[in-house]
Amino acid sequence: MTIWAWPAIVFGAVLFTATAVRRRYGLALGFAGYAIGAALLSGVASGPVRFAAPLAALVIGYWLTKPFYTSPSPRLETWLLRYDEAMQIDRISAGMPGWAKALVEIAYLGAYPFMVVAAIPAFAASRDAFAWHWAMVLAAELSCYVTLPWLQARPPRENGDRPHFFAKRKNGVCPHFLRRLNEALLDRLSVRATTIPSGHVAGPIAAALSIWMIAPAWGPWLLAGALAIAAATVIGRYHYAIDAVLGLAVGAAPPAIRWFWT
Repeated sequence: MTIWAWPAIVFGAVLFTATAVRRRYGLALGFAGYAIGAALLSGVASGPVRFAAPLAALVIGYWLTKPFYTSPSPRLETWLLRYDEAMQIDRISAGMPGWAKALVEIAYLGAYPFMVVAAIPAFAASRDAFAWHWAMVLAAELSCYVTLPWLQARPPRENGDRPHFFAKRKNGVCPHFLRRLNEALLDRLSVRATTIPSGHVAGPIAAALSIWMIAPAWGPWLLAGALAIAAATVIGRYHYAIDAVLGLAVGAAPPAIRWFWT
């Protein structure tokens, strides 16, 4: 078993306990199987499996939290929106030119391939570097997902009668294909709740800072991309500002700990 499995094991153990206490035994078995599967896959030597296994742990861990989302907390949503309104995020978003809004959508969409691209220099460096890279990324991402049983809120784009990012609609359909693509992916692949902190922010930040330690030439470019993704989550109204700020902190924490440790 390699180091990247430990965040998955801890994540699985915490949510196994949470579901067992609630007598949701089928879901509890799912989290137990998730932790065991991560431990077993982390020891596989085959190159393709070794590259894909931690990414699978990331995706499956996220999807396993979906049954926890029952209903949003009005009090939590009001608190989150209060800070967005103080920062006038909706006004800033609505006033952006169309080309800038398109760049926001591209940046948000880029979070998915970003995690794969960021893993390449770690994989090329060494097996140990790759394991530590994913240990830091999974620690950040799974820390965001593990809060869903207790912190439940809709993303701001779905919260109330809010202005749409692309204000002009045709027959109720957003006119911009990039926005439609992002929303279609979220409708089909997400748990339909905002994660607090934002996993969409924490993962890329952790990945960029990890690679900065492993392959410094890649670091500034990846960090710039991760910060663009973080900004897009808020400006595009996919996450609240508080989600993104917490995501930045959670994403930076594992690489910082690793850096001080070494």
